[in-house]
Amino acid sequence: MMHNLLSFDWVNVPLVYTQVVHVCTVAYFGIICFSNQSISEVMCFIFITQMDEHIESSFFKDSETWINELVIPVFAIYEFIFFVGWLKVAQVMLNPFGMDDDDFDIDMLVERNLQVTSFLFLPHYVLHRNFSMIILQKVENLQV
Repeated sequence: MMHNLLSFDWVNVPLVYTQVVHVCTVAYFGIICFSNQSISEVMCFIFITQMDEHIESSFFKDSETWINELVIPVFAIYEFIFFVGWLKVAQVMLNPFGMDDDDFDIDMLVERNLQVTSFLFLPHYVLHRNFSMIILQKVENLQV
């Protein structure tokens, strides 16, 4: 279990990866906002036929048609919420314990727990710094 915590400290996600994912997510939903809009044939016809008149007044003359063509992209909103949530989870994975004042060093925590555990089970080997070599020598002696 402690090895998994230590691996979070050893293996870093490259900064470029998170920047590319962030830019792609924002660009994708910028494109989705415009591509999900429907083009009304009635509104295009009104706009084209009355091109010589005042465009602003002709575009909004038929307000009922305009309101009937207004569509809220519900699935695009759900997709946006899902992907932005996924992006935030990926950003939290960069530093799972946060960057606040109460942040603690994982290396120190793992080393302390390793020392306490080794003291409990192998008290006369605690003083040695080369703990893994001692364990390997013991295993080799048992096999011979």
